Amino acid sequence: MMTTRAAWCVLLPRDRLVFAARRGPDFPRSWNYLVVIDLSRGIDAPVITTLDIPKQDLKKPGENPRFLQMEGIQAVEGDPDAVRLSVPEMEYGVTGIVVKIPG
Repeated sequence: MMTTRAAWCVLLPRDRLVFAARRGPDFPRSWNYLVVIDLSRGIDAPVITTLDIPKQDLKKPGENPRFLQMEGIQAVEGDPDAVRLSVPEMEYGVTGIVVKIPG
């Protein structure tokens, strides 16, 4: 039986690397966000931006509404400017959310 591992970062077209980061001392007091590293000008001149994770598409807020428990991240087929964050359905009432990444 073959199992697949979830990706924790994704490289989008136009050389943008996207991954999640966390701040805070521990789970109840932490929050997370997305980091976008634009490598289109080369590896020596990255442009780094951060994005809040939009939680309005979740049916339930989860244990810590500022922290999204993710199971993985992947590119959205057909949309070079979006990623899908997979989440536990029992915790949030949905299997994932789509986040638009500014170009």
